[in-house]
Amino acid sequence: MGKAFKPQASSSRAVSGAFAPADGAPARFGGGFGAVPASPLSYVYEPPDLSNISEPNVVVAFKNLQKKDSTTKAKALEDLQNFVSGLDSRDGVEEAVLETWIKVYPRTSIDTARRVRQLAHLLQGAIARTSGKKFARCMSDVVGPWLAGTFDGDKMVSNAAKESLKHVFQSDEKLKNVWRAYLSSILQYCSDAILKETADTLSDERTVSPDDAFAKHARVLASAIHVVRYAMGKQINYLGGCNRATKRGVDNTGRDALDRQQDILRDLLIQKELWMSCSHSDSAVRRAVYRLLDRSLTKVPEMLDLELISSCLLLSSLPISQESSAADYARVLARLTEHDPRVWTDYYKGTGKKSAPKRLGQFLARGSQRGPSAYWDEVNTLLRYIPQSVLLPSEDMSEQKLVIFE
Repeated sequence: MGKAFKPQASSSRAVSGAFAPADGAPARFGGGFGAVPASPLSYVYEPPDLSNISEPNVVVAFKNLQKKDSTTKAKALEDLQNFVSGLDSRDGVEEAVLETWIKVYPRTSIDTARRVRQLAHLLQGAIARTSGKKFARCMSDVVGPWLAGTFDGDKMVSNAAKESLKHVFQSDEKLKNVWRAYLSSILQYCSDAILKETADTLSDERTVSPDDAFAKHARVLASAIHVVRYAMGKQINYLGGCNRATKRGVDNTGRDALDRQQDILRDLLIQKELWMSCSHSDSAVRRAVYRLLDRSLTKVPEMLDLELISSCLLLSSLPISQESSAADYARVLARLTEHDPRVWTDYYKGTGKKSAPKRLGQFLARGSQRGPSAYWDEVNTLLRYIPQSVLLPSEDMSEQKLVIFE
């Protein structure tokens, strides 16, 4: 085995820690839903079986990784990194260590502490590289959070995820093949993260502050949306737009994969939970979903429910603050309006104080909200395509319009 190391702490009491429910209660997902299987990202999960790991200090490190304190977790990751670095490349990572890491990596990669997330991605790359070909069978379980890490809002964390991927897949072509080979797993991870996870499922309210829990969920949500957008842009032959001629050139296994990928994407894009993020209070989430819609209009417009989009993007989002997202919002409004102006009329359900003209007036009255000058270019494009019935002043709108266009 590789060289031994001394972890920061050594205590058998660290086995359950943050992952065990209080007072011996059965594991529950989300606190009030009843007992259901925990997700790979949930703070509630069955602790991994460490009994088959041969190196005692590795056992201690994994136990420390389950503690609540971020400093302890970061030290545990550093110790594991040192252990993996000291292994003989011919021996690789033992099976029990690999199995344990695959179970703890997803939730460790979204930890509230930046340093923990950063170290988790670096260790992921080291373990994958040292494990060699046997890591391939584990990829479907970790590829989602690994790629999502490249879109982490913290630059140091995203760079660590990118670095670890390059460490294992040493060319752009190899990395592209990862997206192709595991696209169904990638999309399923993102769909689950977007539709099923909440601040309550990701964080224990007993130990995590409401602000930290909110930020953690927003980070997971935004990164998952970015991965879907990236997949849609780079892997379009594997998602939307696959015509019959394309499918004829693919064997049955390939066609089944194509169908599954398109089904996951289609099911995601018709969900209200996704598009409600258009009015999320976190600007990073808003920017992510606006860019996803922009990409969807180009790549898979046939998968979009325009009545749902109109409700979430126009009715709910026009009156809110778009600080730090105004340019992206104006761009997707222009793109959507150009694609189908009926989102302002036939598909728009607001009336009275929520009518399209009043909602548009509220948005324009805020201006660029300290955004880039590109905002005004997008507004000009929007006004070229928007229906005249929305722009024509009425008696109750005249004063507001004078303010807007003054």
